[in-house]
Amino acid sequence: AFVWDDLNEMEAGAPSDQVQIVAEVDWPEGGPAGTAESVRYHIRADADPQALASEVVATLGEKNQGDPQTLADFLTWAIASYPATRYALVLGDFGGGWQGCCLDTAVGQPDTSDHLSLPDLDQALAAAQGQTGRVRLEVIAFAASLMSQIDILQAIQPYAAYAVASPGLVPGSGWDFQPVLAQLNADPLIDGRQFSGDLVSAFVNTQRQL
Repeated sequence: AFVWDDLNEMEAGAPSDQVQIVAEVDWPEGGPAGTAESVRYHIRADADPQALASEVVATLGEKNQGDPQTLADFLTWAIASYPATRYALVLGDFGGGWQGCCLDTAVGQPDTSDHLSLPDLDQALAAAQGQTGRVRLEVIAFAASLMSQIDILQAIQPYAAYAVASPGLVPGSGWDFQPVLAQLNADPLIDGRQFSGDLVSAFVNTQRQL
């Protein structure tokens, strides 16, 4: 349900031709999307907080989000399909510090789960970097708990200029993406340093309001 809210907040931020957003979500059984498959979205501007108006670009079946190849495939597809001057990657789900993040409890095998370990993150980002020819992403951000440990930052350092992560627990509500994206739309030429600061400010403001 938190991811559903996040996507609606992104729609309310009114992405434009200068700020494009794509997402891959692995929905659970009984979730708000009415599917239990992995779905790729191109986020469209929409003010209705209860319904998604974004374009379903691809329905992928059950994809293991703990498999580094899944992340590499998403990044490679996104960069090829939506070329931009700068790219930010947001990874959202449960975080476990040095153990990694993005737990997938339904990977197509009964009673089996997976997640992105630090070697998995390194492998995925290196593969995407090699396939796209990009030197570095501008920002890698974790909408997840406990992900600002030094070993995590060392693992992603070759692949991004800036990182945003929390040393402590992060509530499911996380960021309010609407003001973040509205601000980015107002000045789409900002660099990763400014965008990272805006993410931090938005998180603090949202949690204070709650």
